[in-house]
Amino acid sequence: EGAIFAAAIVPRVYHCSNADGDTIMNHMKIGASSTSFAAVKAAFEKNYACMNITCQEVGGIWNTADNKYFANAGPCGINTGASWTTIAGYQPGSKVTDHNALDLDQRAIELELSQPNIDYNHVNKIYSEGGNSKAYALFTVNTLGTALKKGDKVVGQTSRVEGKVYQNYPVGATSIKVAYQVSDNQQS
Repeated sequence: EGAIFAAAIVPRVYHCSNADGDTIMNHMKIGASSTSFAAVKAAFEKNYACMNITCQEVGGIWNTADNKYFANAGPCGINTGASWTTIAGYQPGSKVTDHNALDLDQRAIELELSQPNIDYNHVNKIYSEGGNSKAYALFTVNTLGTALKKGDKVVGQTSRVEGKVYQNYPVGATSIKVAYQVSDNQQS
């Protein structure tokens, strides 16, 4: 069946890319010396725009028994072969680090609100500025005695999180914006 399908579709792929058409035919023709699902899938996906189709229209190969796409067979842009860390018993199908970062901000707010003397200004700051959920943070600092240049490394006094100064700051500045890497660790 694959060889017949390839013979039917390869002319359309050739219109977009001869090399990708060759990849598909060489891996799917009768008597192919080798086959690679990943190579064929990639060759098709590179040409979707030229063929005026989308990843969503093509979809993926669904495993009904497991109620998920087969490994590495999901729609383009969905990495179904990754084994992301479970979160509260849930096995995510993609990287959800950014969503987890929001959860960490929520937890920080709840922690602040559970204190006997609630600092509502600090709660508001967590809510409005984040910290875990942004790729940058704005800090109020003591008056700078030295100028900072964009890209200079800085380390948080309490968090020990490393970041880089977002832009140049002159001597005397009292707030700085710091870009930092969001963790790939999906557990809190």
